[in-house]
Amino acid sequence: MPNLNIPGYQIKAHIGSGGMAVVFLAEQESLQRPVALKVLKSAESKEFTERFLNEGRILASLSHRNIITVHDIGIHEGHIYISMEYLEGGDLKLRIDAGMKPKEALELLATIGEALQVAHKKGVIHRDVKPGNILFRQDGTPVMADFGIAKEFERDTDITVDGTVVGTPDYLAPEQARIEPLDGRTDIYALGIIFYEMLVGKKPFEGASPVDIVFKHLNDPIPPLPEEFAMYQPLLDKMTAKEPDDRFADAREMLATVTELRVNNAVGGLQKEGRQKHRRKTDDKPRMSGKAKFRWALAAVLVLACGLVYLQRAAVVPFVESYTGPLVDERGVMVDQKDSAVGRVLGWWELAAPYFSWKAADSMETQRIRCRRQGRPDCDTRFPVNPSEDALAGNAPATAQ
Repeated sequence: MPNLNIPGYQIKAHIGSGGMAVVFLAEQESLQRPVALKVLKSAESKEFTERFLNEGRILASLSHRNIITVHDIGIHEGHIYISMEYLEGGDLKLRIDAGMKPKEALELLATIGEALQVAHKKGVIHRDVKPGNILFRQDGTPVMADFGIAKEFERDTDITVDGTVVGTPDYLAPEQARIEPLDGRTDIYALGIIFYEMLVGKKPFEGASPVDIVFKHLNDPIPPLPEEFAMYQPLLDKMTAKEPDDRFADAREMLATVTELRVNNAVGGLQKEGRQKHRRKTDDKPRMSGKAKFRWALAAVLVLACGLVYLQRAAVVPFVESYTGPLVDERGVMVDQKDSAVGRVLGWWELAAPYFSWKAADSMETQRIRCRRQGRPDCDTRFPVNPSEDALAGNAPATAQ
């Protein structure tokens, strides 16, 4: 559309094109806000013109946070246009390609289900529910868009060429393919196909041509979900039943089941988290930090070293103790007073070592003999003779007669 000029709008960029319209990013000059400007390609087709105007009329009648908002509709120099909310967050197809969690799929199912419930109460069926028509605001809010082939229940005429199937083959309900009367359950079927795609990451029915895909929608059962999603199978089967009477009666009934699943998931998640916390408290062994391990290792080395010194004390410093007099070892070598610190340590160890060493402690007599060899003057005081030993030596009676 060269040199397109719509009064009150400044066109900024081309967004995309469809079968009957082109969408531009524009700025509404009066309010200085970005809008999506949808312009009919050709006003010569009565069918396309009626569909286009029908979309504007339907959107203007619907007011819901998850349905795209229409700002204006008009005609200028033969160009019919609709000015509507500009959505910057991309579409659902991008999110499916990136991968979605079951929780996200259920949340979107509930949100879009509420939007469809509002439309159905107003007597409107979308007829083209698909990922490409579910857009997102910048804050992540999903929005149902593109009501270009939507149909009002009370209107007897269907805006299509006779014998032509209206909709997208990948999401086409069996009654659409059979060109039978439609109602809100048609949109529920398409939403069920989207639900499968959100969980699994691919469409349930694929084929070499659109006809092959439509044939599978008519005849093949929905493929079973992977085992980890088995809890959602009853919901999916109910949404995608081949006959409308076997599906949910309306969006409200579907939403009740979705809400129940969401609550069960939330409760199950809390219980699972609680079990994990309990398991950590009861089963997990406390882990020792690196610093604690180092300290214990150092203590073990010190204890081992002290034990070795004790066991080999006779060869290192034979019973050295700190006192004011001169220190003499068994070889008659004077030990300088600066070694008194060693004497203190070994003196303390003499008292403690018997409790840690596997070597039996020296007897009192042995220690007294060693002390006398060193020329110490206080040996008899430090290591007194046991009365029983003295009696055996003939110095005193062991017991009174």
